[in-house]
Amino acid sequence: ITLQSLGAICFKIGDITNAESYYKKALELFSDIQQQEGIAVINSNLGDIHTRRGEYSEANVRYEEALSIYRELDHIEGVADQFGKLAVVYLTQGKNKEAEVWLKEALAKDIKLGRKLETAQDRNHLGLIYMGKYEYSKAEEEFTRALDISSGFTRVMADIYGNLGNLYALQAGDELDFEVKIDLSKNMYKRSLAINEALENKIGVAFQKYNLGVLFLKLREITLAEPLLFDASAIYKEVGDNEGIACSYNEIGRLYLYKGQVEQAIIMVEKAFLIFTQLQSPNAEKSASLLKELRSS
Repeated sequence: ITLQSLGAICFKIGDITNAESYYKKALELFSDIQQQEGIAVINSNLGDIHTRRGEYSEANVRYEEALSIYRELDHIEGVADQFGKLAVVYLTQGKNKEAEVWLKEALAKDIKLGRKLETAQDRNHLGLIYMGKYEYSKAEEEFTRALDISSGFTRVMADIYGNLGNLYALQAGDELDFEVKIDLSKNMYKRSLAINEALENKIGVAFQKYNLGVLFLKLREITLAEPLLFDASAIYKEVGDNEGIACSYNEIGRLYLYKGQVEQAIIMVEKAFLIFTQLQSPNAEKSASLLKELRSS
C-alpha cells in the first residue's frame, strides 16, 4: 500500500491528521524523483484536507498548484477535477460568481470527456449555485438532471437527495403547500441519510442529521431536533470539519433559545461565531445576527 493510498484511507475514515502526514511524505518522495503527476495528485489531496478544515486559502493554493501541473501535462481529466474542486471552495465561501465560472468550465470538460460521475457532481453543485441565487426552478432542474445520470454512484445520489431536501425546505414558505414541501424535504434528507449510513460516510451522515435537526427545529419539534444536532456536532468534531462544527453549534444555540436556556444559547453561538470568523465563513453574519438577538433577550 502506498503512502498516498494510506492517506486516502485515513481521509475517508476522518483521520485527518494522519492523512495529512501520509500525503506530505508522499509529496516529498514524488518531489525527489520529479514525478509531476504524483505531485499534482498529492497537492489536490492536501487541498481536500484544507477544504475539510475550512482552510480555504490554503486549499486554493494546493488546487491551483495541481491545476498548473495538470495543464503542463495536458491532463484534461486532472484539469477538470481541479476546476470542480476550486468551484466547491468558492461555493462554500459564498462566492457564487467565482464558483459558477470554475464550475461551468468543469462541466464543459466533463461532458466532452463523457465522465458521468463528474458531470453529475458538476450539475449538483450548479444546482447549489442557482439555489443561492434564489432561482429555485433552475436549481431543481440541475439536481434532477444530476440524479438522472448518477445511477450507480450512490454517494453522489446521497448528496443530491440532501440538496433537494434543502431546496424543498427553502420553498416551504407558502402556506398552501407548506406541508407538501416539508414532507418532501424530510423524505429527501432521510433517503440521503440512509445511503450515507450504508456507505459509512461520516461527513454525509453528519450533514443529513444536521439538516433534519434544523428542519425539526424550524417546526419547533425540539425533542426530535436535539439528538440529531448533537449527533451531527459529535461527528463533525470527530472528522475535523470546522465549518460543520460551527454550523451545529449555531443551531444548538438556537435550540437552547427555544428551550428558554438563553445563557447556554449564548455560549454555543459565541463558539460558532468565533469559528466562522476564523474561517472567514459567510455564515458568520447569520451567527452574529443570532448572537445579537440572544444578548438583547
